Amino acid sequence: MTCWNSRTFVRLCAAGHSSEMTESCRHCRFIVFDDADIDASVSALIDARFGNVGDRCSFPDHIYVQSNIYDEFSLRLVERVSTLRVGPATDRLAHIGPMINAEAVAKIAQHVGDAIERGANLLTGGKRLEAPGSNFYAPTVLSDVQRDMRLFHEATSALLMPLIRFEDEQEIVELANSTS
Repeated sequence: MTCWNSRTFVRLCAAGHSSEMTESCRHCRFIVFDDADIDASVSALIDARFGNVGDRCSFPDHIYVQSNIYDEFSLRLVERVSTLRVGPATDRLAHIGPMINAEAVAKIAQHVGDAIERGANLLTGGKRLEAPGSNFYAPTVLSDVQRDMRLFHEATSALLMPLIRFEDEQEIVELANSTS
């Protein structure tokens, strides 16, 4: 899931980067350049992360945002994520359902804790929810995520949205292709 403007995508594909940048299922990247429509990008990201009540096996696990719009994108994303309703599948108004088990909730908490210890900022969420039942975790947005954090290298939950800043096209190609 990548937000490219068409000229950038075509140019980078022509330069031989298409197989790395269009990889799907295993590690999807969501990349927002400074000329992107921020609201449309936020909506696309919310759909990609939380579609099917957050129960997806393929979603963008790294969210890269160009520096010039990073703060504005972060603010609009937090505004939208903060409105998402967490609840059981029987709640027709719920956007997010429970995790599969307590271990999945613990893994999210470990990734959040590790990221914060290493310098990430918690923008929203970051906690287990006791109601509406067990195995619920608040949708979480972290900013200033770096390569030394566990969530950069380990599979994480769709409920955890790590924002990674980049400066230019060369850096994003390197970053997006540096994770396994």
